[in-house]
Amino acid sequence: MSGLRSLVRLAAIGLWLGLLLPARNFFGRDNNGCDAFQTFVCRGMARIMGVRVKFNASAATLPPGRPVIYAANHMSYMDVILLGSCLKGSFVAKKEIEGWPMIGAFARAAKVIFIQRNPIFLRRGHGMMAEQMNDGRNVVLFPEGKNTSGDGVEPFKGGMLCITFTNVSKTPLDRCPIVQPVSLRVTGMNGLPAHKDDPAFRHLYAWWGGQDIASHFWTLARNKSIEIEITEHLPLDPYKFSDRREFTRRVHDIVQSAADGPAPSS
Repeated sequence: MSGLRSLVRLAAIGLWLGLLLPARNFFGRDNNGCDAFQTFVCRGMARIMGVRVKFNASAATLPPGRPVIYAANHMSYMDVILLGSCLKGSFVAKKEIEGWPMIGAFARAAKVIFIQRNPIFLRRGHGMMAEQMNDGRNVVLFPEGKNTSGDGVEPFKGGMLCITFTNVSKTPLDRCPIVQPVSLRVTGMNGLPAHKDDPAFRHLYAWWGGQDIASHFWTLARNKSIEIEITEHLPLDPYKFSDRREFTRRVHDIVQSAADGPAPSS
């Protein structure tokens, strides 16, 4: 039965993307249309996969006119789908995704910023980020720079996160972005709660350690349901930090505060 569930979900995702990609123009080409398309597609994919998201939105009022950089921890390719169902903005993703069947086409339609994880290409990455934010679009990135097991949050890399400190591109930022830390946490699977000291559910959800993506998806899709908590924290203003390393550590610590356990009340 669980194998049949994986097969049905795989076919359903292919059908969902196959139907919506040709209808991309229906949503419009401006930022609002792009956000609506991304949200609609991602929510459908999350539902197909049986993922239930508890989204703890920040009550903070963001400064008007300033773009937002969402900085989140990263466990799986599913993170993009789940965050895409809750947040509005262009994702920063590795270049390889652009060539993935159907997923790459969806990513291009959603204005994903494809980068190569090499300091040599940092200038191009900063330029694409600056162009998107100058155009009024937010950005979602994973400062760990890789997928992890979910057992804690790896140290953040400041290359893309600290664009306000060290923009090495030829495209200046029109406005300094606000950075909003975001935490993802596996809270349950198949109706059973996940516990911090038992990594079983985290490791099942996470795609890490050189696992084959096809076999991982097949195993994950066999599960009846997955519960994920996404917590949006109070935003940070980079202008209030004099040191990029201090700023990077602060963002990391905030993300880790709700990735390791229940979301803190604030």
